[in-house]
Amino acid sequence: MQSNPVVRSITNRFVKPVSDQLGSPELYSKPCDACFQKSNCLARSLELDDFRRYSRAVSQSKRMAKGHYLYRLSDPFEALFMILSGSVKSCRLDEEGNELIVGFHIPGDLLALDAIGGRSYPSSAIVLEDCFVCKIPYRLFDERFSDSPRLHSELIRQAAQALRSEHLHSVFLRKNPADERLALFLADLSRRLESRNYACDRFDLSLSRRDIGNYLGLALETVSRSFSRLQDAGLITVRHRHIVIHDRQHLEILGRGCAESGPNVRRVQCNG
Repeated sequence: MQSNPVVRSITNRFVKPVSDQLGSPELYSKPCDACFQKSNCLARSLELDDFRRYSRAVSQSKRMAKGHYLYRLSDPFEALFMILSGSVKSCRLDEEGNELIVGFHIPGDLLALDAIGGRSYPSSAIVLEDCFVCKIPYRLFDERFSDSPRLHSELIRQAAQALRSEHLHSVFLRKNPADERLALFLADLSRRLESRNYACDRFDLSLSRRDIGNYLGLALETVSRSFSRLQDAGLITVRHRHIVIHDRQHLEILGRGCAESGPNVRRVQCNG
């Protein structure tokens, strides 16, 4: 698989903060028109005047420490959040009150789309590594941009994309055999990183194996065995949380269980 020559590591601290009066980096230093996530922003298709108006309305991005909540389940819905750097997991509660991870988000992702139309957040968003996010007050869409079809169209597009991701999770990631779930998870993450111009064939996972198991509906021991089998099959190399993907196409074929893939596809024995 060919990597884009201009790539970034998902864990690089590539957002350069400015220093506050105490000398600690707290605020993101670049305005919207100079942001490297501009191509993924809701405002990316706006005309210049509207884009500047949007930029003034969005809260300055602040550094969020690992373990910080961007929002909590049942908090009043006030804003959407876009990740500029780092990663975030979104969680809900199952019938027994246990945490259930329902999303893993990387730079360029828009969070809290599942709260649109409601009064409160139906999930929580927890920072997995120090990150920067933009806070986008939802009232903007009614008050200042009610006459902006481009902004509303982009919001609908990203909401639809989030629904497709949720469908992938419910149909493939939590119903297939263990090795297929992990293979598709890694292949999907690789494609998402590639679409954001990050290194897609080697990256560090900010999710622990326990969290991956939670997200995929697997026991911790099963996740470890699946990683080992995918590595033994030559599809990936694993060093702690560092992943090298050698054959994304075959990961996807395995993950989607394509019967028509042909006799030359490497198989992984799924015992999970």
